[in-house]
Amino acid sequence: MGASLREQLLQRQLGSYSAAELGVDQLRTLEQTGQNLDQSRPSELLVIVFLQPDAPLRPGKKPVDPKIREALAKSLDRATINNALLQKKGAPASGLLPQWLTGYEFLFPGAQDRDRARTLVTGSVTAGTPIVLAYDFSDPVSKLVAERVAVDAREVGIQVRPYGENHVNTKSARAGLNADAILLRVPLPSLEPSVALATVAGDLGFDENTAAMLGASRPEELFELERKTLENFRVIPVARLSQAVWLNSNLHNWQQLPTGEWNMDQLWVEGVR
Repeated sequence: MGASLREQLLQRQLGSYSAAELGVDQLRTLEQTGQNLDQSRPSELLVIVFLQPDAPLRPGKKPVDPKIREALAKSLDRATINNALLQKKGAPASGLLPQWLTGYEFLFPGAQDRDRARTLVTGSVTAGTPIVLAYDFSDPVSKLVAERVAVDAREVGIQVRPYGENHVNTKSARAGLNADAILLRVPLPSLEPSVALATVAGDLGFDENTAAMLGASRPEELFELERKTLENFRVIPVARLSQAVWLNSNLHNWQQLPTGEWNMDQLWVEGVR
């Protein structure tokens, strides 16, 4: 009666619930006790977005030097973020769309290169200026990743100051943030690559090529449009998360789509005996 999900996790029982969404930080304990879990493919994008374009829109707020943005991208240890922080429940990300959907994500560079990052920092006139990185304070995974981004950045001479913020998930809320960049979690909106890319780009504030993305019919066209979105490092993909659900033993024919959405057409729940 009135027990929180955390209390139920500690008791390792769902009670009257048929299913409950889980964060990746909650999975290990349940897996070790043989609970019934289901995961989608790595689909939800964890991405750093710089809010100020190179042509400033807000007076008094300067854009982050493109060299520093590139250095930050090359400082990230995406493998460690996935293996340690996400407990191998996702995948490192170098593009906006997952490899399993497009087949070309591996063409985007995502390997850590600290030597190149340090060279870029040395060549920047704004190297000592801190980057303020906002994240959703209600999301423990975003907090962990933002803090790890700061650690990786410090290794190459970049100061990143992460802080939790109330509202980060809408364009209007992000417009008023006193931050240089924001760490966002963006769900995969469609299994149609052109629709998915246009929607993700629009959600991140890059609307200029969305019409071309929707009209792209070949993978090479989509790749080129995605490359243009990523080329100036205003968007830095970090990782991709799976969607996890804890299922009760009385639940049958549960289906979770690769995007993490639930398909309940064949679902049925066994009555109490």
